[in-house]
Amino acid sequence: MKYILFLSLIIFSACSSVQVETAGKTDMEIDQKRINLEKLETMIIPLEAAGGNEARKQETEMASVRKMIDELFIGAAEVSEQTEHGSSDYLGKITAWSGRLAILEGRYSEAIRLYRQSQALSSGNVPAVILGIRLEGDPGMRLRLIEKELETSGQKGFGELHIEKGRTLLEMGRYLDAAQAFDAAFASGLADVYRENY
Repeated sequence: MKYILFLSLIIFSACSSVQVETAGKTDMEIDQKRINLEKLETMIIPLEAAGGNEARKQETEMASVRKMIDELFIGAAEVSEQTEHGSSDYLGKITAWSGRLAILEGRYSEAIRLYRQSQALSSGNVPAVILGIRLEGDPGMRLRLIEKELETSGQKGFGELHIEKGRTLLEMGRYLDAAQAFDAAFASGLADVYRENY
């Protein structure tokens, strides 16, 4: 009886340590994914703020972002093959950022393909919503899309959507409204990269 109790205790301890190790690994993976996406955002936002023509002149920065995206795709694919913790949301966001970079590169058909792929992986992720808005050529229609998203999305993407609203209003020559949209975006607690570039 003592041996059975002793063996049960050993097996229980081993299972508990495996669960803790797996949970720790998952938390580390989640943290790394968040860090990767924040770094990508920090690299792409200044290029987007500069605009396509100016961004294309920054060849080194553009190449650096494209390289990072390619590496993140490779890393995400490896994680998906090795564990059950591959995240379609993570891949969807990387894909959307890749599409946003494709717009800056002047590759619109590629951006459309990446938008569809991102939506299939993670419908409604904020980078993909912004990508979809950017793909709309008419500023008035873009503004309607932004307003609709602001009504339905709650706090999800609130700041980013107001950045898009400000950009669109600037394009339309509505400067006071644009300033109010940017103020709303900055008040929402967006990352510093937005305030620094817009």
